[in-house]
Amino acid sequence: MSDLTIWLHVTNACNIRCKYCFVKKDNDAMDRDVGHRAIRTVFKSAANHGYKRVVLKFAGGEPTLNFPLITELYDEAELLAEWSTVSLKGVVLSNGIGFSEQMIKDLIARNIKLEISLDSSDVVHNELRFSTKSAYFLSSTTKSILLAKQFGLTPHINITLTRYSAPKLPEYIDWLLDNELAFSINLYRKISGSNSLLDLVNNEAIDALSLAVKVIESKLPTWSLLGLLDQTNLFRKSQYPCSAGRNYMAINHHGHISKCHMILDQQITTIDSDDPLSRIQENDESLETLPVDTKIQCSEQCKWRYYCGGGCPVATYNMMRSYNRVSPYCSIYKVILPELLRVEKLRLKKYPDDKLEEYVTENFS
Repeated sequence: MSDLTIWLHVTNACNIRCKYCFVKKDNDAMDRDVGHRAIRTVFKSAANHGYKRVVLKFAGGEPTLNFPLITELYDEAELLAEWSTVSLKGVVLSNGIGFSEQMIKDLIARNIKLEISLDSSDVVHNELRFSTKSAYFLSSTTKSILLAKQFGLTPHINITLTRYSAPKLPEYIDWLLDNELAFSINLYRKISGSNSLLDLVNNEAIDALSLAVKVIESKLPTWSLLGLLDQTNLFRKSQYPCSAGRNYMAINHHGHISKCHMILDQQITTIDSDDPLSRIQENDESLETLPVDTKIQCSEQCKWRYYCGGGCPVATYNMMRSYNRVSPYCSIYKVILPELLRVEKLRLKKYPDDKLEEYVTENFS
């Protein structure tokens, strides 16, 4: 059975203000009691539903502003994992500002992975993720990345592609590859009240992504490209783009549970429910996650539909006002996925992987 993935929203506080963020910032944070109750509920849900692994994603706000709670909750999760047949994976999703050596050592000691959001290697990043206190937070983020690498914790870089940042994407990808940093590219999710200058224009996004793929082709990385783009996953076929509404719970700092971290205000249940995961799976009043085969306009002739799963349902609803529509980024997927597959085949010639080569040959001959 697949993983049970948990978004653990440990704080609303943040040290920057991203122009596309969906979190309403304040100084509220998860307290110890809520956190420990949440961890116990998660492992009870995993056991009751037969999941073999729990993936904890510590997020916010900026989760490192509540860092002691992260390590405390992960230590309890490790104990619960040892006492059960459920294994554990931990990830901290951070903007990378203000990391100390001790924080990095604490993550390494617990084998917690680190993902850092970084949209560009120049002033574009500062424009999108601005700070009211300092104009130099980009250098703070890159300093944290290099510090983590120095201690053996290489972070994964999460890029959010907006219309504003798209022209700089190829140059930025070049910088990431030079620094041997794996990355993924997320397409901008429109939110209420957001600046229209951020809205992706598909043709412009395709141009930027196509140029970025050419940069990747010139500097083939050691890691696979099959999961690089947005909600797509060329590693496997699926009727869905993500696990929301099925094996995913987003738990906010008050212990309220939603189907997805982008709609934390749409509470379905709480950590005190006897079976919160069933409440999530049975709910049909919040986010709809429809099988791609049932979606209007997702043609049976589209060879990519089981790899995009129909696209992010939140993005589709926010832009199309319906869950039962083709993804607004469908045209991007159809152009870029074949290009990523083409370059992945070249990459496998340079860095052979028998299992991966066999998979690619069987599914994309």
